[in-house]
Amino acid sequence: MVKKLGTIYDSDLWLQDVNMITESLPELGELEGKSVLVTGSNGLICSAVVDVLMRYNDAHGDNIGIIAAGRNEERINERFKPFLNRKSFRFMHYDALSPEPIDCDADFVIHGANNAHPVAMSADPVGTIMGSFIGTNTLLKYVINDNGGGAKDYSTSQAAKFTGRGQKEIYSPSPRMITDMLTF
Repeated sequence: MVKKLGTIYDSDLWLQDVNMITESLPELGELEGKSVLVTGSNGLICSAVVDVLMRYNDAHGDNIGIIAAGRNEERINERFKPFLNRKSFRFMHYDALSPEPIDCDADFVIHGANNAHPVAMSADPVGTIMGSFIGTNTLLKYVINDNGGGAKDYSTSQAAKFTGRGQKEIYSPSPRMITDMLTF
């Protein structure tokens, strides 16, 4: 018999880690009444950031608006299924490879989207890096022109150790990394 896997929210260890991080960040209170755009929200690092922000909202009345941005709405909806009907959570289509201007009402941006991974870097290093530049440039223009909040730029590449051509070792997002991302 095959055991059906649950979601990450079925893991007591995950929930304990999210609670620990959330409780260690009194600075999150400064985001109350604000909205945070999280690009790459379905990725390793920024999905944890969304979980921490939503856990804060659980304890403090949904006062931080979270805009989970990514290319695939279906995947984001599946990952964040418990939050879909919450007033503080919404999806926004975002492709880091597109130079199209951002159209949203975020006060802060946490940028974790890019197309950098070992296979892409090996096959097309210049194109891969240019994609990261395009996404970051588009978001910085948004922050400079449309909003007075702040921005943080992170990606999975900061949580990976390259061990050889086309190989990498992935690290889970540490509480310190997530804490740093959430303090502006």
